[in-house]
Amino acid sequence: MDLVLDGAQLKDFADALGEAFPSWDALKQLIRYRLGLQLNRFAAESGLDKTIAALLDRAESQGWLVLLLRQARRENPGNAALLKLEKELLPLFTTEQLQQLEKLVEKAPLESRQLEQLAKLSAPPGWILPPALGVENRPTMTFARLVDSLSSAQAQTAGPHPLLLFIQQLAREVGGTTARQLQTWLPEEAKATALPSSAKKPRPHTLRLFVKCESKKSDAGLPEDELFVTVWLWSMDEDQKPLSPIPERILDRTPTTLGKLPELLVQVLHEPKVTFALWQAQDRMTIEVCLRHKLLSQNVDAWPLTLGEEEDRVRLGFQYPLVVRPFERLYEARWRGWGLWRNKWEQLKQHQGMPEESPVEWVLPRDMGENLAERLGHTRILCVVIPARCESKLLQRSVDAGAPAVLTLRREDVTQEKAKRYFKKLLEGRLIELPERVHKARQQPSRPLVLEEHITLLWDDPDRLPPDAENESVLTAPTVG
Repeated sequence: MDLVLDGAQLKDFADALGEAFPSWDALKQLIRYRLGLQLNRFAAESGLDKTIAALLDRAESQGWLVLLLRQARRENPGNAALLKLEKELLPLFTTEQLQQLEKLVEKAPLESRQLEQLAKLSAPPGWILPPALGVENRPTMTFARLVDSLSSAQAQTAGPHPLLLFIQQLAREVGGTTARQLQTWLPEEAKATALPSSAKKPRPHTLRLFVKCESKKSDAGLPEDELFVTVWLWSMDEDQKPLSPIPERILDRTPTTLGKLPELLVQVLHEPKVTFALWQAQDRMTIEVCLRHKLLSQNVDAWPLTLGEEEDRVRLGFQYPLVVRPFERLYEARWRGWGLWRNKWEQLKQHQGMPEESPVEWVLPRDMGENLAERLGHTRILCVVIPARCESKLLQRSVDAGAPAVLTLRREDVTQEKAKRYFKKLLEGRLIELPERVHKARQQPSRPLVLEEHITLLWDDPDRLPPDAENESVLTAPTVG
């Protein structure tokens, strides 16, 4: 949106322009070379005052008064009248601060269309960006126009200032040295535009990104297998309770294939809504990928995540805590173990360490048999550990027995003794902190035969279900009469 000025403010604007550009040559420099307009479009023969009045009238009618003031200050930065006017009309950011930003992106690979899109997504609701003027022929000039406009927005009651959000998103897009420089600029400017201390401060929170992957039961986990993906995002308070019972939908049901799922997930993580939420949550987010039993052992934590430049890639499970959740338990009405699942989850939340009677059950593929259901279904068994390359049937049996947590291995060339020793270290401490310990393990420096890169953690929280999930509410008593 542009400035809305009354008659007195327009007069002050005209007076400041007249003082800053007292000659035709000076005014021509502003109009022609800063704004890209032809001087002969104004009544030059009628005098400077009328030309300035015509310039202001046009800027007001076309919505670029902010640009006019910013460009006037760029052209004559030492003029006291323009500086005073800027402090009154645009108090949050100075033109000098915006010029610092412009220098940071001088050599960045910007695209005007991309900048326009990011600015629209960063702007407050109903915000109208000013049109490009005739002189705008480079992406850096587009950048200057957009930051001029966004800098004139008021401080927001929730979330960062629109200009800061724009810079944050741009940093994620460009990556590399430019991103680091922009991120360095952000904190200091964020302090300068913070709301007064009387404003309500946002509560600390984390994020949960839930990725639902619908597939056929017959699919064997091939790259060409078709999937339908839907994504929701929860904001969680300091007690890990959802701030809202209904999460925000980030991605509507979208067709893809298993082979292209990593690429789609990266696109989701770069969505402005997600980057904004990550900015607010200080990048604290857990990713949950919901898959059928046959696909739960997919190496989702090893999928590549591009942070900026193409070569700046890390494993998804290195950047964020990542767990899998079983599709059948959440989405198929035939599953009726809700009571046992919830009972075990409540115990898991209260678990303080390894008691005398361990809540962990160690199983191997050779243990498949008639008594396995009783072993896993015992109410004290809160976590199933499979220290061998896991079969989907064993995962399914664990889920059917109500286990909220399953820890398993994806490698075949590791002895069970070595895997068991490693898993025991991960299990030291409270079970509720297991996802955090697994994430820290995945961030260890790479070494030969690193098990951290080949473990899957199933972590299924019945307190937080996607909006379209089956739940115990469908188990109503039959109607009598």
